[in-house]
Amino acid sequence: MNMKRGVCMQFFLTLNKDDNVSFSPVREMDRHSEVTSYLNVPLDLLTIQIVLKRLLRRSSASFWFKASKRKNVKVEILEILKALGWEVLALRWEDIGISSEIHQNRGDKEDEVFNRLVSGRQLSSGDLHRLARELRISDETIIRLAHRNVEQGRALWVPAVKPRGRGWQCQRCGEMEVEEWPSPHGTAATCRSCESIGPSTSLDA
Repeated sequence: MNMKRGVCMQFFLTLNKDDNVSFSPVREMDRHSEVTSYLNVPLDLLTIQIVLKRLLRRSSASFWFKASKRKNVKVEILEILKALGWEVLALRWEDIGISSEIHQNRGDKEDEVFNRLVSGRQLSSGDLHRLARELRISDETIIRLAHRNVEQGRALWVPAVKPRGRGWQCQRCGEMEVEEWPSPHGTAATCRSCESIGPSTSLDA
């Protein structure tokens, strides 16, 4: 992939005990997480949003049928991904056991510093990596801190450039005139208007 066009930030699709679908940038879940299984191959955020929309459509369409007649959510997700061109033989659901639990060692102070620095801001994955260097913590740690805010309803993961109608819009600067290009994940888009402060692409979050 052309690095000028940015990196692809990827997420793991997850399920909790009620078969509610979500996604996480890390494979290992927090010990407080209700996640019971995850898809072993990470996906780009646009693919995940398509999967979630199609699942919602299927749920609405099956409203009048008995719940027992609905397909297993894991199977439904694999069928959607197959329709999108993914090689489903490489995909499998992994259960999360006690051995996978991650215990938080640094406590609330790390959260407090991070939240104070990022409150009210839109940050790309590149911005998060730069912030990690400033704070002298690992990239993995800062992604975990960001995702904890998502789990607590204080933040959202969104594509840096997302589809809008028949076109695209940069979520950072609002530009709608963006450059489309073929990627391994399908048609992608890059905003050139604000690239001086770092790449903004549909494959980034």
